[in-house]
Amino acid sequence: MSLDKASSPSRQAVSSDVVQFYRLVHNREPESDGVVEAFVGLDLEVVAAAFFASGEFVDRVIGGAGRGETVWGIDTPPPSQDLIDWSIETLPLSTQGRDAFLAWADSWPGVYFVLLSDPTFKSAIPELEVPAGALARLKGLAGRIASVERIDASIMSGWVMSRGPDAEPAALEVWAGDVFIAAGRADRFRRDVQDMLGGDGLVGFEIRPDLNLRGAGPLRIEVRIALTGERIGEGRIQIASAPPTGLDQLRAEVAAVRATLERLEQTLPVVTSSLGRPMADYGDYFEEWVRRPVVVHGDDLALTVVLDAVGASALALDRSARSIQSQSGSGDRLVMLVDPSLANQAKEIANRGGWRGQGLTSSIVTEETDPGARLREALSAEPGGDVIVLVDADVILSGVALTLVAEAFATSEGLGAVYADEDRLDPEDEGEAGRRRHIDPVLRPGYDDDLLFQLPYVGTTLAFRRSELDALDVHPGCEGLHGCDLVLRLGDRPGAVGHIASVLATRGAARTLDGDGQAWARCVRRESARRGRKVEVEPKVDILGAKIPGAVRIRHAVGDARVSVIIPTRDRMDLLKPCIDSILTHRGANRCALELIIIDHESREPGTRTCLEGLAAAGDAKIVPFQGVFNWALMNNLAAADATGEVLVFLNNDTVVLSPDWLDELASQALRPEVGVVGARLLYADGTIQHAGFVSRDGNKDFLIHDGVGVAGSDGGYLGRHALVHASPVVTGACMAVRTEVFRKLGGFDSANFPLEGNDADLCYRARAEGLSVLYDPWATLYHLESKTRGFSVSGEDRTTSLAAQALLRERWVDRFGKDAGFNPHFDRTGRPFERLRPPSPDFLLA
Repeated sequence: MSLDKASSPSRQAVSSDVVQFYRLVHNREPESDGVVEAFVGLDLEVVAAAFFASGEFVDRVIGGAGRGETVWGIDTPPPSQDLIDWSIETLPLSTQGRDAFLAWADSWPGVYFVLLSDPTFKSAIPELEVPAGALARLKGLAGRIASVERIDASIMSGWVMSRGPDAEPAALEVWAGDVFIAAGRADRFRRDVQDMLGGDGLVGFEIRPDLNLRGAGPLRIEVRIALTGERIGEGRIQIASAPPTGLDQLRAEVAAVRATLERLEQTLPVVTSSLGRPMADYGDYFEEWVRRPVVVHGDDLALTVVLDAVGASALALDRSARSIQSQSGSGDRLVMLVDPSLANQAKEIANRGGWRGQGLTSSIVTEETDPGARLREALSAEPGGDVIVLVDADVILSGVALTLVAEAFATSEGLGAVYADEDRLDPEDEGEAGRRRHIDPVLRPGYDDDLLFQLPYVGTTLAFRRSELDALDVHPGCEGLHGCDLVLRLGDRPGAVGHIASVLATRGAARTLDGDGQAWARCVRRESARRGRKVEVEPKVDILGAKIPGAVRIRHAVGDARVSVIIPTRDRMDLLKPCIDSILTHRGANRCALELIIIDHESREPGTRTCLEGLAAAGDAKIVPFQGVFNWALMNNLAAADATGEVLVFLNNDTVVLSPDWLDELASQALRPEVGVVGARLLYADGTIQHAGFVSRDGNKDFLIHDGVGVAGSDGGYLGRHALVHASPVVTGACMAVRTEVFRKLGGFDSANFPLEGNDADLCYRARAEGLSVLYDPWATLYHLESKTRGFSVSGEDRTTSLAAQALLRERWVDRFGKDAGFNPHFDRTGRPFERLRPPSPDFLLA
């Protein structure tokens, strides 16, 4: 490009600036003083454009990244602090870009990734084009810091630290030239790296290859990142010569197959995740993975689809009917409920279906205003069909909806009803309905009776076995929720309600059911009475301000139950006193009687002794002394043995009660005969969520993860799960309630195998193994003050204990309880829950 020294909208370059540009862009010193002088006096943005758009930078950095090459080699030192400071002060960067530059400036790929993705910097150099693949490669390179410390014939070891919000332990491969040798993961605890760089320290690797390459001579070994092939270290090893035997060859082949299988198993979750998309890109995800061709339903079961089009437009009726007729088999029937204004339209649709041989289509013209009464009318007029499918007129069915519904009922004799996932059409896309963009997926959890009592989350596109409908009858007065009411009435029978984890319905517009919850409250009161439950149904008013349209609160009766609250402590009056004060302050807001038990683990501070003695003298607490090595599980077991309450509440000393009626809430849930363990909603001191239940990520190594960590307390979570009672795989022992008889029947906490960590989860799993449920209950909300700054087991010894507990939990329970029915299988299993989508799998279907 030509250099115009007359342009100077901002500061002009001096010789030191030009030298820094050479160091930043080309990672070298300038060739001569002459080349420096050519740039002196030019505007800095002009100089920046000249360097970053140069052929040398475009080919070596941008082109190299696109070709999968490292930037300046793995042994090149990172940018100097002087260069970083100059770049921040000199380059055209946005405020966010400057912050990002500081965060990523410890590597050359990080520097280039921040610069080339910053909008202010890019606008200053419009002629510079960076392919998305090259930018992604730079980000990937910048997201890791690695060191290979040892390569020999017996072991390859070192560490790889992955950075970023969704960072996972790196999957590694060892290669000898073009021959794959072994695989591993960088997930071993390294205290030295944690002290140096922070994080959880799970970055180390030790890969022990089975090198059956005798006589191969010197081998060049490379340690690479799986999938990307990025080389993070290399070395040479000498393989001793030995005469080959048939047994040696067989062992070598078996080892190679085993290593390949291990490598594939380790990389499969990463590959699956890489093919997924963030929730914001659902439209693209739908086109790539969800949209399916029409499949005409066979003759296994006869389906009758009741399409309620009263009050709908002619266009909505036509679109819904077409989506149903196109997949209807010869034994299927479509029944349209229409008002007089759509009578002629309905006749035309029926004729069209008959001409095309698309099942049998009929219509019922009605002026009935109650949707439940209209369904009654349809069922009376059309007695046939093994399965009844309920569809609203603004819904377009997926081309495989009827086939999947029929398969669900055909393969499960005890199934009475099924519901599925749905999305809606983008109102800003004005194309044909069959090609319009899909948005806002509603990816529902598996059936959760407690959740349905609060919120009609199953939606209105539902299918029922005809015999079940005939036995139940349809209640009017549900204001469009009659289908949800039918599901609720089936929900107390195990296995009666199923969930098809596939998007089978697409709405033409957004719809909020029963915004104030009054209609659903009537349904819930009626069903609670039928089941003999003593409950109060109230409008939902969350103490943190979470808004869940259509939801209600269910208060279970607690009576005059006695509750024993057990708190282990050792000194730390700065934590214990606020905890106890909050409990005693709210005692009057709860009906149940309180027994407060404090386990004193060798407290020595005079203030602690005085406080505990005062509580005991006033009759506010029972003090149980404990001596010996800290064993959280054993301490609580001993206190529970002396407790006199019908319900036990295990509570950390670093908690502060926020919900006034917390004790009644936990006790009322724990006293239900079908419930095993109940956990609370926990907040950090800044009001963000620390625990809103757990999510189980199938068979991942760290298969249990807290839900909601770090989001605002007022955030209701995906489909309201942070602010609604729901089944959780396990709950945290920081605040956990369990019926005393259940706790003793289960044998208490496993203090031998889980003295510090994992004991709460293990107890939950043992309760579930006995057929009892584990509930997360946000109506009991507490602060958990210490955990955010302390983290989890950061010392080397504690970390070892934590990893051992995780490994034992996984060994005991992951095969039986690793899959989480509340975690829709469309969601990715490798990052934060409910943020990314993964490609569908055949085992998604019925949950």
